[in-house]
Amino acid sequence: MTLASDYVSTPPFCGACGWDVSRSNIGDAGKCDACGAELTAYGFDRLAAPAITATAGSLQVTLSWTAVDGADATEVSYTIDGGTAVVTNPATSPIVVVAAEGEVVAGKARSIENGVAGAWSAVDSAAATA
Repeated sequence: MTLASDYVSTPPFCGACGWDVSRSNIGDAGKCDACGAELTAYGFDRLAAPAITATAGSLQVTLSWTAVDGADATEVSYTIDGGTAVVTNPATSPIVVVAAEGEVVAGKARSIENGVAGAWSAVDSAAATA
């Protein structure tokens, strides 16, 4: 990991290179897009991806998660049968998605801190029942 020099180390700037990380999202590895430094070392400690669970229900699927402590918000993205993604920000758990019988709802979530979006969680999905 690169250590900070005289660059700004207060979010939303990377402490290693000074890159304004709010100009892009943080990749799955939680590293700076510009230099690859671990951003958790520079104050982005609440960007862990919340685990999301999809639960089938009658003509609906419920997406549930526990928000990461201290994160400013949680953003959720979901699709129905692989269609266009719907993004909800900020989102509160749970989200109930209306779907026809057999339609698969797939969802993922990420934390937001100081206007910077963290890595997406693993996708979970379920099919709506009758």
